[in-house]
Amino acid sequence: MRQYEYSPRPAGSSTIRVLLLLPNTDDTASISCQLINYSLPTTGNSYLPYEALSYVWGSESTSRCIFLDGSTLSITDNLYAALLHLRDRQFPRILWVDAVSINQQDDLEKGHQIQLMPTIYSRASHVIVWLGRAADHSNRALVNIRLAAEYESSGDEPTTPRRKETNCTAILTLLQRPWFRRIWRRYYRSVIRRTTLFHPS
Repeated sequence: MRQYEYSPRPAGSSTIRVLLLLPNTDDTASISCQLINYSLPTTGNSYLPYEALSYVWGSESTSRCIFLDGSTLSITDNLYAALLHLRDRQFPRILWVDAVSINQQDDLEKGHQIQLMPTIYSRASHVIVWLGRAADHSNRALVNIRLAAEYESSGDEPTTPRRKETNCTAILTLLQRPWFRRIWRRYYRSVIRRTTLFHPS
């Protein structure tokens, strides 16, 4: 099957590509998508009907293929795992994903689209953070981060010292994942609003 070929973006255009992630009831089925041109509004500040995915690309040495408008496109294994978990069984999902929405072989397009990224993220209905596959009690870490905030406001002390130590270890391990190292570096260059941490169960 032929490789996907991008159509050029008009120079200076505020048009972006959003990814329509097609549903499938078979969780092991290949990922099929469509790319749709979408013009970012130049006025207003309402949230727009797509979700933006924030993730770490991961190693490009182990790539996977998705089906895009009847052609194939290579993506990293980490992005493939994210799309697999985000795919709904019944309904299509509209996403902005930099590795797919931007033609990575076109430096002029990349330069222009990067300038639009603050708008793309801030106007998205949600920003989904993909932290990677579950490992090292990461599910427990996310639960305990949420519970810690609730306990802080209520003043409860629900766990034993030993359990608290285990929870802290899981949380610290989670915070050492590549996404957090990346976001700390970019903290002062971009602000992500309405962020939802996403992690598979």
